[in-house]
Amino acid sequence: MEHIAALLLLVGCNHAMTVCEELPAPTVGYETVQDCDEDLSRHLSAGSRKFPIVVANCVPLDPLSEGDLEIVWDIDSEGQLVAEVHTFDDVIEQDAPLVAQLPIRGKGPRL
Repeated sequence: MEHIAALLLLVGCNHAMTVCEELPAPTVGYETVQDCDEDLSRHLSAGSRKFPIVVANCVPLDPLSEGDLEIVWDIDSEGQLVAEVHTFDDVIEQDAPLVAQLPIRGKGPRL
């Protein structure tokens, strides 16, 4: 059975890097971070038709992780993609109330 130790995260952004969204990765999971890193430049050079800037990161993952996982990412002040994988329990406390908000059409952040 194959274990995944790294996830490839691709994010496309506008020129100002104020609007970004996750892009589908041709290969999502890798057995090692090194395998992912070796593939990274190939996926970056392919670019995106929708976004002029594409950033990527190989996100390490504990292959023995169980339960729901969430990738938390951001673009830092230097334009680098930073990302981590958290278990759902790390992100939201067990007893905390869950609140969902939907932006009103045409209003709110687009990130």
